[in-house]
Amino acid sequence: SYMSKAKELLAQGMANVRFHNSSDRSQEQENEERRRQMPYHMHINMDLIEACHLSSAMLLELPNMAVQAQEGRRRFISRTFRRYIDAYNRQVFNGPPETLREKILSASFALDRGEWRTAVETLTNLSVWQ
Repeated sequence: SYMSKAKELLAQGMANVRFHNSSDRSQEQENEERRRQMPYHMHINMDLIEACHLSSAMLLELPNMAVQAQEGRRRFISRTFRRYIDAYNRQVFNGPPETLREKILSASFALDRGEWRTAVETLTNLSVWQ
């Protein structure tokens, strides 16, 4: 998943060993990777990273989607966010949002309907900001 890749890039986690041939990595390389890791108290919360990414993608992608509806061309700013929106649209029933991603997507749909106060309230009440 992209979260494990983000953790690896931020030096907050090890590369997934099952995808690499164990004979390709020596003990010295593994120790070097461990030394490169950030101490736990310096880790960035991955939910915070996801919230920042999705909320900024929402603010960039929604106006882009509105323009595309008028012009008919498809240009993506954030493919990840667009995939989440498309999957959310394909669902037959959307219950109340539970996860961080669902809350940001529901704020996106509120903003798309013109209910900006609801969108602002949803985004500012995310637990990740506390």
